[in-house]
Amino acid sequence: MPLHEHLDMTTLALIGQPNCGKSTLFNRLTGARQKVANYAGATVEKRTGVWQLPDHLDIHLIDLPGLYELSGAGIEEWIAASTVLNLRDDGATVDGAIVVVDVTALERGLVLVGEVLALGVPAILAINMIDIAAVEGVFIDRKKLESELGIPVVEISARRDLGIDSLAAAVRLAFASPSLARNDAAIAAFLSASATRRPDLVLPLLKQPVENGADRWLPLQGGIVARAEALAAAAIRREGQAKHRGFSRRLDDWLVHPVWGLGIFLLLMLGIFQSVYAWSDPLIGLIEDGIAAIGDLLAGPLGGTFLGDLFLDAGLYGAGNVVVFLPQILILFLWIAILEESGYLARVAFMVDRPMRAAGLSGKSFIPLLSSYACAVPGIMAARVIEHQPTRLLTIFVAPLMTCSARLPVYALLIGVFVPDHTLFGVFNVQGIVLFSLYAAGVLGALGLAKLISRRIDRGIPIPIILELPIYRWPDVRNVLLTLKDRAWIFIRRAGTVIFGMSIVLWLLLSFPQYESAEADILAKGGTEEDVSAYRIQHSAGGRLGAIIEPVIQPLGYDWKIGLSLIASFAAREVMVATLGTIYNLGEVDEASIGLRDALRADPAWDLATALSLLVFYVFALQCMSTVAIMKKETGGWRWPLAALASTYGLGYVLALATYQIASRLL
Repeated sequence: MPLHEHLDMTTLALIGQPNCGKSTLFNRLTGARQKVANYAGATVEKRTGVWQLPDHLDIHLIDLPGLYELSGAGIEEWIAASTVLNLRDDGATVDGAIVVVDVTALERGLVLVGEVLALGVPAILAINMIDIAAVEGVFIDRKKLESELGIPVVEISARRDLGIDSLAAAVRLAFASPSLARNDAAIAAFLSASATRRPDLVLPLLKQPVENGADRWLPLQGGIVARAEALAAAAIRREGQAKHRGFSRRLDDWLVHPVWGLGIFLLLMLGIFQSVYAWSDPLIGLIEDGIAAIGDLLAGPLGGTFLGDLFLDAGLYGAGNVVVFLPQILILFLWIAILEESGYLARVAFMVDRPMRAAGLSGKSFIPLLSSYACAVPGIMAARVIEHQPTRLLTIFVAPLMTCSARLPVYALLIGVFVPDHTLFGVFNVQGIVLFSLYAAGVLGALGLAKLISRRIDRGIPIPIILELPIYRWPDVRNVLLTLKDRAWIFIRRAGTVIFGMSIVLWLLLSFPQYESAEADILAKGGTEEDVSAYRIQHSAGGRLGAIIEPVIQPLGYDWKIGLSLIASFAAREVMVATLGTIYNLGEVDEASIGLRDALRADPAWDLATALSLLVFYVFALQCMSTVAIMKKETGGWRWPLAALASTYGLGYVLALATYQIASRLL
């Protein structure tokens, strides 16, 4: 059905290259009337919203992933092309496209316009950032572009709300009047002197791997590139000094310098890392205090019953284990949004791209891996900035090997108890060397595993990470706030449900079966509540499971107590410290507890070799259900998290075994 017959139901796709301002335009047009989900069968994010035109007619907008060309090999290109051709089963029928192009990179944008026209998709060209065109010394012959392309061309500035009314009028006019929607003769002339639009060349490519049909697409693409270059030369006039571009280049003399740029980058990353960890502490404390206060308030009427304990322990506190990550999520994505909006994130990816590619990753993998030092959960979510799907999945796969803050209580406890507080050469503290070695081992393990896995998977056609660096701009506050809102909601909705279910399972394992008579006997004989708690855990299903796995972990130097602690710490790594406190009848403890340290020293099952083995295991094993849950959600299934669990547990087991066997003979 033609668009003009049902304008109130029209759905348009926003298409554009990275850093062209497409998402800024989407946010301007839809405001709060938008939602975020994943494309069916894919892990790529899908943003949709409603744009209400001045005459109260609604336009449904789909913000497609940023891409340089429709003919690329990535999942983003597949989604964009199949969406505008209505080959997906997402339920929406796309009637046309608004192609957003950066005014300072019009030549590259015209290639994407040509590919959209080659698919036969009705389109409007929106030339964005027109407010800086004159400052950049760029003047556009809009009429010539319209004449040569055969489609409406509108000049806008999404940041400044310039030209939005003109865009609305163009959408209404173009799609309400079929005679103005496009000029087929002009389109044919742009694509080829004798060719019409050729979706027949593209459709077969969407039904098979892109590389298998590349030879059929390339001749048409080559013609589009040539004509885009010719049209850009005819329609663009540059005069004077480009002030913004000149300023950006002067900044890049420092920020992208092979020496100074790397130093500035490391200092900036250090500041970001510190802020994610330090700034979140007060907020996390407030959340924990709030959850504890709610728990205390409900403990009276609900405590002591099965459903009450289930709600409090598995429900309230299980949900609290999710919400407590939210400050780190927000702080991390605040920085990422600022860096991306300003144009600096593209420089970061450019600088570290080459060394990261040596390990099968990319420059954009660095930010997610760095943020995983605070927590792998926000780190895995940060991998959404990676457009290339195989690289994104590989980054998610190795992110848990980064030493997150949850490991630190375990490290602090075991190093403080079993590693001598000596110095080497009067300068280097042995405990500090061990701690540094654990961090270094995580990095080396991640890079090595990434290199190994990258050789086993089909990475497709390599995608250039940066074709042109954008100019520096002030971040758009609305975009930043909307990004934070989206991240918070996605995290709570997706991770919370899975983690809640796993919390219930863990609670049931550690709570049943119950032995009320035996527990009563313990109290009757003068035992304490801590004794009862220890008995309950040892004889629970989880405790028995620890005894069952003891023969498997015994070669690593572990007994059932360590085995049970490993099981319990799957909820969160630092839970191991609290579990040991319960097992040793110490009640509530932390890694600095003198009583717990003395108990470990007095237990003959523990020695330096066992401690070193356990430290190595914690470096490599994916010992966190929150990480598994978010990995499952971000990869769209259980394949990658199960593979990560198997490989990291296997690697951790082998290296911990080697550590214990060697250390027990040498120490």
